[in-house]
Amino acid sequence: MADGDDNACFPAADSLLVRVSGCNGTNVPGGFNNCNRSTGAGCTIVPNTDDNAPATFYPFYSITRSSPFGGSCRWFIGNDVPGLTANDFGGVTQYGTLFPQTFLVFGGAGATHTVIDDYQNNLGRNPCPA
Repeated sequence: MADGDDNACFPAADSLLVRVSGCNGTNVPGGFNNCNRSTGAGCTIVPNTDDNAPATFYPFYSITRSSPFGGSCRWFIGNDVPGLTANDFGGVTQYGTLFPQTFLVFGGAGATHTVIDDYQNNLGRNPCPA
């Protein structure tokens, strides 16, 4: 349910191709739900709404092989584009698994700490090169 704290959201009328509304997210799982950035407990790819239910829309990348815009391949972000999407890389699961990263502790004389700030999924190659 939309309310006053829904920042960076836009109505379907602002979408140029497929008329869907949406909100900008973040790649930091700590910004979603009750994610423990030290252990990964409670972290999810799709954030919860204000009503504590998973969001019904969360953008992901997809490609087309036959483009009506010219060229042989185009990237999309948002969702599957009817009649154009050839591969959606698993939808939101394309973001992969939690990716712990180790950082130096400021002023810690070389000490490190691990923080989970992102998800990672290595495709191994660019499936839609320019």
